Amino acid sequence: MIAGLTSAEQQSVIARHGGTETSSIPALRLHFVDVAGGTANEALTNFQSDADVVSADLDATRTAEAVPSDTVYPSQWALPHIGWDQAFGTVAPAGSSTIAVLDTGVDASVSDLSGRLTGGYSALGGNPTTDANGHGTWLASIAAAGTDNADGIAGVDYASAQIMPVQVVAADGTGQDSDIISGVVWAADHGADVILMAFSNPTYSSALQDAVDYAWSKGAVIVAATGNDSSSVAHYPAGDSKVIGVSATNSSDELWSGSNYGPDTFLAAPGVDIAADSGSGTQFVTGTSASAAIVAGAAALLKANDPSASNGVIVGRLARTADAAATAD
Repeated sequence: MIAGLTSAEQQSVIARHGGTETSSIPALRLHFVDVAGGTANEALTNFQSDADVVSADLDATRTAEAVPSDTVYPSQWALPHIGWDQAFGTVAPAGSSTIAVLDTGVDASVSDLSGRLTGGYSALGGNPTTDANGHGTWLASIAAAGTDNADGIAGVDYASAQIMPVQVVAADGTGQDSDIISGVVWAADHGADVILMAFSNPTYSSALQDAVDYAWSKGAVIVAATGNDSSSVAHYPAGDSKVIGVSATNSSDELWSGSNYGPDTFLAAPGVDIAADSGSGTQFVTGTSASAAIVAGAAALLKANDPSASNGVIVGRLARTADAAATAD
């Protein structure tokens, strides 16, 4: 209320608009007032138009920062480091997105991935919803495991992203360019919003670049790991045009000692002791593969929150909101 009113005059203002004071803060000349049920908006208008009232607001309910029920979440140090905890429970994307995981397959039996897998493809002639290696399942869970389901870990994309398993890497962890290229094109043709490739090699392939260009033309955000050789030599596909090459950082936001870095790196993300789901429970993995999965999950979450955003816009938003680290080199 305005300054100078006596206590009796303040009570008169409250009463004439049908209010009953429940408490007050004299230092702020602030009064908490109840009104009869169903008349709150009418009373608010009357208080706001009263010359003796400086301002009036409805009592608002604010939600504390949410903490997911996933059992391993307390060990997921990486999520607060990327600001995930500021988005979860506050930002509720209305859309959805699809992440194509080009890897060793994704184990459909992992409970934390239940309902997340969509139609996949195997360039190896196998079953993309099986994973004899485990690597692809780790990446899928880091990017988009079920969240707030009291099971396993929380995925970076908590907005129910679909996971498209694209099997292009054999059980021994190696994959041929011919299979990878087929997988990139298949994923692009089948609606992948994000394509994740967590493998690398220092040899440039114009055919692989052509496949990346094709996927980009279809609207996909392409993410790749830079590699784990402590090297500044460019690796591919991270170093290809239109690919987000991702290096790994530790819990101090410093470059992980085993991470590649240099001209093929566009972003870095946590990559040390990253919790991941597997057929045998939670694993903690280290490497630029985990970092790339985190970026892929973030890209998918951005797409779900703004389905009209192009791949270029999403990449730009990731870049502009990243923290500066070290130097441009």
